[in-house]
This record gives sequence, C-alpha cells and structure tokens, in this order.
Amino acid sequence: MPREQARALTTLLDLKEVARAGWLEHGIPALATESVADHSFGMALLATLLPLPVEVDRHRLAALCLLHDLAEAIVGDFTPHNAPADKHVQEQTALAGQLARLRAAEVLQKGADSLQAALITDDRTDPTTAWVHYLDRFERLLQAYRYRCAGLGVDLAEFAHTPHGLEGTPLAAMADVLVAQLRASEHPQSWH
Repeated sequence: MPREQARALTTLLDLKEVARAGWLEHGIPALATESVADHSFGMALLATLLPLPVEVDRHRLAALCLLHDLAEAIVGDFTPHNAPADKHVQEQTALAGQLARLRAAEVLQKGADSLQAALITDDRTDPTTAWVHYLDRFERLLQAYRYRCAGLGVDLAEFAHTPHGLEGTPLAAMADVLVAQLRASEHPQSWH
C-alpha cells in the first residue's frame, strides 16, 4: 500500500510542472510563467487571508482552491483559445480518476466526498463554490499585475478590466486598483 500511496501523491505534485497556458499564450517567458500549483496556492492563500462573507466556509474554500485544477495534472491547462470541445468532460473524467486513485490508495481524508461533489458539480449557487470562481479571476488579475511590474514587455491589456463576476463582490475595489495600474502607461508601482 505505501507504494500506491506514494505514486498517487506524486501524481498530484505534477501540478508544479504544468505551466499556466494562458500566460504562455500572452508571451510570458516559460521560466517566468506560474504553474497551476502556483495559481492554486495563490488562490488558497487569498481564501485564507481575505475577509469573506459570513456564508462562505473559509476552510472548505481554501481546500477547493487547492484542488480546483487537480485534473490539469492529467489533461494539462486549457485556455479559451485552445480548449477542446469536450474540455469539461476531459477534466471531470481526469478529476474522478485522480480522486479514485487517492481513495484506492487510502490517502483521501474522510469527508473528501463533499469536496469531490463540489468540484464535479461546479455549483455556483453555493456561496463557497462561487468564491472559488471569484478568487480564480482575482488571482489571475493579481498575477497579471505582477508580470506587468516585472517589466517583461508583454501586452497584458486583455487583463486590464475588472474580471466578469467580481462586480459587486468585496474584491471589486481591489480589482479596480489593479486594473488602473495595468492601464497606466508608465511602469506600475510595485508594492514589494
């Protein structure tokens, strides 16, 4: 059993090697491109630290943020420009397979079935699941700002708007600040 456990867990860490395809498409150099694991970590960090509405389960949100792109360890990262017609089916099949391997290797914690259900159904009427999508978009905007500050000379104008879905959320004002910095003609202010 330890061999199967180690194999199942090692596969999860493949997310560290999967570059975010959208950044590559926008000309971010491969060595500077965040991985899917970087992105998931950023989202989980935001879920842990940001003030959230009371109806959002912070711990469940952080877990969903860490796991939301788990399928990409198998199928890779798709963008709207390169996604196959059956993207959702591929991702759901890969996710179900990943979780089944973890369950068979007895490394999946008790109660993880509710996380699997949330990941597979993608129920955006649930406040916690909806916040996974908000943080996904907000983290992408933060990353665009980081790339802009790095002075990579890459056109990130596509990201210089408040992402759809953030309007009316507590993230909107912060997103507006980042958008203004992305639109600035001069090199944006780095807050490091």
